[in-house]
Amino acid sequence: MLSELAVVLFRHVAGIAIALALFVMFRSNYGVNSQDAMWIRWLRNVGFFAMAVALAYAIWRHGSQVSLLLLFYSGVYSLAVNAVAIQCRRLG
Repeated sequence: MLSELAVVLFRHVAGIAIALALFVMFRSNYGVNSQDAMWIRWLRNVGFFAMAVALAYAIWRHGSQVSLLLLFYSGVYSLAVNAVAIQCRRLG
């Protein structure tokens, strides 16, 4: 019973996170982020899209270890791209 509830909760939270990742991906090119170089914006969009795909794969594979590992690495990638963007803003 608890595992079924956990799977349903995981699917709902992952679905909301997919929508949030796509929303941030589309909105990140406006405002302060529009000052970044085009290659940083492109890498940021790739990171958020990869995160959304990894979340969808995690839903499809019922949270398997491989899907969660992909999700972890897409999150680390997004953090790294944003750290590079912040560093470029400081230098430029």
